[in-house]
Amino acid sequence: MYVTTPYSTVMAVDARNGKRSGAKSPSSRRRSLLRPNNRGVAISNGTVYFGTLDARLIALDAPDRQSE
Repeated sequence: MYVTTPYSTVMAVDARNGKRSGAKSPSSRRRSLLRPNNRGVAISNGTVYFGTLDARLIALDAPDRQSE
């Protein structure tokens, strides 16, 4: 499961036990000028997409969890 915070951080959380397995927080020079916002994530073909406070779209490779 992937969740985002109002300050453009995306985290991977194991939905079975609640343990966080990773986080990505892109740098933003304009963070203090903008209001916090959370638009969630989108997942497509093994890629996690999320928007940042400074209007960037970030794409991350989702780990392959089918073997677990």
